[in-house]
Amino acid sequence: MKDFVIAIDEGTTSVRTAVISLSQKKIIKTFSSEIKQYFPEETFVEEDAEEIYEKTLLNLYLAINFVGESNVLSIGITNQRETIVPFYKKDGKPVYNAIVWQCKRTSEYAEKLRKEKGEFIYKKTGLICDSYFSATKIKWLLDNDKKTKAAYDMGEIYFGTIDTYLLYRLTGNKEFKTDITNASRTMLFNIKTLCWDDELLEFFGINKSVLPAVYPSSSNFGYYDFGKVSIPITAMAGDQQASLFGQNRLNEGEAKITFGTGLFMLMNVGDKIPDKEGKVLITPTATADGKTCYALEGSVYNAGSALEFLKKSFGFFGDMKEMEKLAKEVEDTKGVYVVPAFSGLGSPYWIGEAKAGVFGLTLATDKRYVIKSTLESMAFFSKDLIDEMEEFSGRKLTSVTVDGGVSKSEVMLSFLADVLGVDVIKNESSECTALGVALLAALYMGAIKKEDLNSFVSIGKIYKPTSDREKINKKIIGWKNAVKKVIEDI
Repeated sequence: MKDFVIAIDEGTTSVRTAVISLSQKKIIKTFSSEIKQYFPEETFVEEDAEEIYEKTLLNLYLAINFVGESNVLSIGITNQRETIVPFYKKDGKPVYNAIVWQCKRTSEYAEKLRKEKGEFIYKKTGLICDSYFSATKIKWLLDNDKKTKAAYDMGEIYFGTIDTYLLYRLTGNKEFKTDITNASRTMLFNIKTLCWDDELLEFFGINKSVLPAVYPSSSNFGYYDFGKVSIPITAMAGDQQASLFGQNRLNEGEAKITFGTGLFMLMNVGDKIPDKEGKVLITPTATADGKTCYALEGSVYNAGSALEFLKKSFGFFGDMKEMEKLAKEVEDTKGVYVVPAFSGLGSPYWIGEAKAGVFGLTLATDKRYVIKSTLESMAFFSKDLIDEMEEFSGRKLTSVTVDGGVSKSEVMLSFLADVLGVDVIKNESSECTALGVALLAALYMGAIKKEDLNSFVSIGKIYKPTSDREKINKKIIGWKNAVKKVIEDI
């Protein structure tokens, strides 16, 4: 039996490949390359799709050679969601740069759309109208880029999220597919019928023929030819759904939070979703049994990126170890609050034009308080999201697992447990996203069974909440006041 599954994890700022050993039940090797971002205008965020593909090829080559192509069972692809790539049918070459999920060029249009069609779109897609999602990006390309529009009019173009684009290139331009989790992030996909929605396509002026066929996350998506070996690609999933699966959060009330560039929280709510409008997203989860399951999702645009801002722009610390040391040197933030809305406020606020703010500074404030406050902001945002999810769904949070780069911070995780009032379970794997899509791929191949999933989860330290609720509640009130000031300053 072939023992290895390779996960391609195409993130916002890097491309990684992870080699998963099914017998050892863990990731045994990773390879990574950074991706450059471009900012042609103040609110624009783009990436070179050709660079993404080339670096994917490089890291895939390294991963396959590490174990030998004859030992690779299958490949899974997980990716940054909502980012859209227009590419030519004939050769898969990009027509325009990838427009990244962080891009705010369509904020004004999305805000207008929310007021006029918000409820209509939410009931179909589970999404709140925002520049975050792919539909407004595709419309912008058709309305503003002559090259894209010409290729569209001539029937020469496809649009796809990163998974679709990579699949097309890796299969020699043969397979034009996506999975349910990625399709659901375009604002063109009906999460109840699990099909592209004709009314939405007509509204945005997008022909269905330029969009990929949609499959379950665990499916046969095609083959990648490596030398004389054809390796099946048997899973694709958006990064957050892959992470939810990788942490085995498959029961109602279970949640996971990924602290990466942004903060992404998913709470499993089972197979039934509220038939009303809310302030959190409803998204299909990645499944391997053909059943439809949903999660409520909240996205905060700036988490790790806020710490990166403090590091690069102000030189507050050199690395995570120094950052953590400085944050531990102060017991309390002394009333300092940082609201890191560098890319606007995501859910549950959905105010794209909001700017970051720092409040409560005194002459005694130094960088340690700002660092600690930035870490604490991630816990406060998480609390905002959980409160909204519980009210919207009528389900209570039962447990939380965490992963992502910022989850290395004990300061942040300890405070997160205090604010949420539940145990916070640290997932020791730093690659839950890659692990999740690898497990989906292995399940399709019949190499593992669903009951085996928990044995791949690496549980670390469990953080217990404080019993001093009065102190925490006062801090939460202070946070809400700080957010209110950010909103009032617009």
